[in-house]
Amino acid sequence: MRFNLNPSLLTVLFLFACESKDTTTVSSSGPYGYDLIRDVMVPMRDNVKLATDIYFPTNNGQKLSQKLPTIMMRTPYNKARTDSPDQSAVYWASHGYVAMYQDTRGRYNSEGIWHMLDDDGVDGYD
Repeated sequence: MRFNLNPSLLTVLFLFACESKDTTTVSSSGPYGYDLIRDVMVPMRDNVKLATDIYFPTNNGQKLSQKLPTIMMRTPYNKARTDSPDQSAVYWASHGYVAMYQDTRGRYNSEGIWHMLDDDGVDGYD
């Protein structure tokens, strides 16, 4: 099965992969550290921007340069419930995945108006 990737999202990921705003390296259960970029505002098809934290795997403080699988997690319950990074995202990044944790539309740092479950399918696809 092949998926079409949204060019806007790829552009956002590329730009933020080159420049980090919030860098954190912590030992984890996997072979890699991670670099965290908080609140990347990812545009949807209607230009509403959703706040997304992106965890990149690192080796010796450097982001891995090859193509990597990505785990996307979306929540209406606040992706940043505490000041510490999300432990499931840290786990995935420490095992070589890019982990993305996103506030759903209209919740916490994301723009838009929240309509429970109505926009999740389209936004998740975008």
